[in-house]
Amino acid sequence: GVQTCALPISDNTRSGGFLVVIEVSCATADGAVTKLLAGSGQVPPSQTVAIVDAFNDPNAESDLAVYRAQFGLPACTTANGCFRKVSQTGSTTSLPTTNAGWATEISLDLDMVSAVCPSCNVLLVEANSANFSDLGTAVGYAATRPGVAAISNSYGGSDSAQTSAYNHSGIAITASTGDAGYGVGGGNRVAFG
Repeated sequence: GVQTCALPISDNTRSGGFLVVIEVSCATADGAVTKLLAGSGQVPPSQTVAIVDAFNDPNAESDLAVYRAQFGLPACTTANGCFRKVSQTGSTTSLPTTNAGWATEISLDLDMVSAVCPSCNVLLVEANSANFSDLGTAVGYAATRPGVAAISNSYGGSDSAQTSAYNHSGIAITASTGDAGYGVGGGNRVAFG
């Protein structure tokens, strides 16, 4: 069958528009998984999508360059001001330890933001650990950066886990539903996945 999804995330106070991001995984009868991604909206090029993940991906920028070149997207680098990678406190030199599993997640997140909004700036905020206290600190840092219109969180947890860290007026905040539970949905947060 055919699946149609639409999930508008209003952001009238910061970007004057909206950003729609939908990722759907469908398993076919033979077990193959198809991922569909759709994006649209009115996010001006000066707007930034922040991605919050745990640990460091030392190859984030170079992997992003490969993806964007493969699909004919404009370069998004530190040098041209499109890409920036920081720790949960904003440091560009004191980054968390590397974790291969989270590095794969970071690369996927960077690729999908590029697919949905190729003209957006990208801010990668790497939390010190996968604990909600560190992830929440990273979200808080991202929310203070000028131009951030959306913050993507690719992790889930219980609904009661540090939800106050995810309340930032005027910023679309998304989180995965996780494998067991409903993520950090509610309020001005949207949980999906």
